[in-house]
Amino acid sequence: MEEWDEKASLSPHHLSYIITILLPKRLVSLERDINVESQLKAFCEAKLINNAIPVGSSTEGFSIPYSMSYEVDSHLGTYVDADVLFVENDVQISTIDPIQNVDTQAILECDDVHPGYGRVRLLKHSEDLKDVVTRNDNKYLSGQRIQNSVHEKMTSGRSEDDETSIGIHGPAVSVEYSTVLNADNIQTYGVRIPLDMVYAVEVKQWPPEATEWVQRVKKGNWLGDDLIESIVSEGCQVVPVAHKHSLNPDIEWRLSFAVTEKRIARSAVTDAQRQCYIYFKMLRHLCLKDLEVISSYCLKTVFFHACEVIPKPTWETHTGQCLLYLIDSLMSCVKQRNIPSFFIPGNNLVDDVPEEKWGDVESRLLEIRKDPIIPILKFTDTHAISYTDIPFVFRENISFVLEDMEKFKVHRDIRRSAFDAFFTTSFRMSLLYLNQGQPKNAVQILMDSYPTLDHFLGPMPLVYFLNEAAILIQDGRLYLLLLQELLGMANQHPDFKLLEGNLACAYHAASYTYPEESSERAEYLQKAEELVREELKSQSSSSCGTQVTFATILMSQRKYKESIQILETVVNTANKSAQEEIQGDMTEFGFSEQKVLDEDLQSEISTHMKIEGPSLIFVFYFLVRCLVLEDEVTKPKAFFEEYERVCDLCEDITGYKLLGYSYYQVGDKRKARDAFMSALQKMPGSQLLISNIQKCSE
Repeated sequence: MEEWDEKASLSPHHLSYIITILLPKRLVSLERDINVESQLKAFCEAKLINNAIPVGSSTEGFSIPYSMSYEVDSHLGTYVDADVLFVENDVQISTIDPIQNVDTQAILECDDVHPGYGRVRLLKHSEDLKDVVTRNDNKYLSGQRIQNSVHEKMTSGRSEDDETSIGIHGPAVSVEYSTVLNADNIQTYGVRIPLDMVYAVEVKQWPPEATEWVQRVKKGNWLGDDLIESIVSEGCQVVPVAHKHSLNPDIEWRLSFAVTEKRIARSAVTDAQRQCYIYFKMLRHLCLKDLEVISSYCLKTVFFHACEVIPKPTWETHTGQCLLYLIDSLMSCVKQRNIPSFFIPGNNLVDDVPEEKWGDVESRLLEIRKDPIIPILKFTDTHAISYTDIPFVFRENISFVLEDMEKFKVHRDIRRSAFDAFFTTSFRMSLLYLNQGQPKNAVQILMDSYPTLDHFLGPMPLVYFLNEAAILIQDGRLYLLLLQELLGMANQHPDFKLLEGNLACAYHAASYTYPEESSERAEYLQKAEELVREELKSQSSSSCGTQVTFATILMSQRKYKESIQILETVVNTANKSAQEEIQGDMTEFGFSEQKVLDEDLQSEISTHMKIEGPSLIFVFYFLVRCLVLEDEVTKPKAFFEEYERVCDLCEDITGYKLLGYSYYQVGDKRKARDAFMSALQKMPGSQLLISNIQKCSE
């Protein structure tokens, strides 16, 4: 995959992140709650219409999420309609031999018509069957007459205050609502969407014209054999619309694969593919729809062709590159003036478009290809996708990603960009939600970006990623809020229970957001102490890390003697020669706990965003710190020999740093300098270490 796309002058990696954060999988999945089914059922029952099959983007998971404008008089934007097939059960169409034991027998004739179309020739029918046209002594079912009958039925008995408008568009009788939805009335009306009612007749066999499709998809890896065979066994439908150049429009029908497309969309399309396609549809809606040349169905056709070619894992990890492929594919089709039907490639979906209309389409597509991001940014400058409550517009939220694009063009280090731009952006957006008191949304933002960040920075478990984000939160109360939300999700994500051990740390951090002598600080510190005591009781053998947490909480309450007693016990009982065991128990402090620590550790976190090392080394460090605070300066010297031995055993950078700080605290600048030098050898060029070494030489 390309690191940089010259045509658009952008990084496909950055484009991938923008797509996934704008259209997270939870927003485009099949489970979206746009209660279309119940709305359709109620409408059809009111019109006494049976045999309704919902199809189209609203049932395929392909609809663009609704949006809300930022205006004072805001309105809801919906970009979806519901297509409904009303399948005629009294007519049975065959492609070869007539179907027996039915009142109306018919044959589908596809000769002398445009590919993808046919005539329904009646072989047997009841005398009362209307909508029949005679041609050359043959009787045909008239789609035009049936469509007019459906329209008449839909418009009959309407009251004067009916808020719907009904008309004929293509094969559909379309129903639209006149009420403009906004933030005030949406609770009253719900999300209303236009309905396209399409009369359809079943074709019981798979049409011979689509045989090539069966052979083609069986050679690929997208659709499994079982799904293909099931689709073929169910046949297709015909709907009452003729090709625009038809010589017999009153008796011509179009082959419809809408039910098949719905099955494919729901069974074979992944959420990653859906993300990419819906972004593609948004570009069409914003830049091409007004030209009335490229329909959303044309886009779906291009998309299905792309799904045959591009492996599913590629859509997951290279969403931006896949989008560029879709745009390039559409541009190629436009240049050839041919968008071949997915099922019947001989059916050019745009061969009725006049030549004079193509120029504008080509120029607009060229602009999209040069910058597939700016149309979306312009739209999101004035609209929030799906009730987004983040107080800043999308362009501002992703500013780090946009700025990093040019830097990436030079350094081409995707791990660097993934952290500096992608993670930072998700983290900032999560903080915005936390500041609004919306921890659930804060977690969702982080989980939305996890697959992308795991690809570039991982592999790492989800719970580890969320914990790394949590410890970067500088406000202790927000850290606690996020952690409580994560623990509340443990039923859905059992691994989140691993974060229970951090709850005491979170209360400890939150306590420092209150004044030193306040009752709130005392209350939070007491809660932190209770939690860690409970954890120690539940452990068969307490870890060094838990004891470090306990000691720091006691130190914040100035209980230095109790802390010394705990830490001395750990030092005396720990196996200080078991390197693997020592390095298997790690302690980590991030921005969230920075204020509870001393100035030296605060400097480390400010410089490196966190400080992490073997818990046993932290035990030595805090033991020395407590003894100094208790004015027992001579006593620490008894521990330094073991302290130094453990640091040498682990050869840990953090260990040597802490050893250096400990020596400096007891006034031994020479040994402090030696420890810092040992750390510098493992971390050349560290300005903080160089500064510490200089301080020891003064």
